[in-house]
Amino acid sequence: MVGKWFTAKRMSALRPRMEEMTDRLVDTMIEQGAPADLVSHVAFPLPVYVICTMLGVPEGDRDLFKAWSDTFLNMTRYTREETDAAHRTSPPTCPA
Repeated sequence: MVGKWFTAKRMSALRPRMEEMTDRLVDTMIEQGAPADLVSHVAFPLPVYVICTMLGVPEGDRDLFKAWSDTFLNMTRYTREETDAAHRTSPPTCPA
């Protein structure tokens, strides 16, 4: 079912946008100075941002999706209350 989203043609079309996102994430990491955490500044947000692009999520809502992903994927990092709060957060409106 998801194969149509990951064709070589589709990924090639997304490449310039992914490179732009990567450049911005790396620039932000450099601006914050040493020590740099490549995982938290690039390796974690980049795939979330690419998925958001593929789903048509507005750029202004990407950080909310990143926070949700972080909360839901780190089962031992957050309290039950924090996870419940993330579930209750209203999702952003996505274009049709």
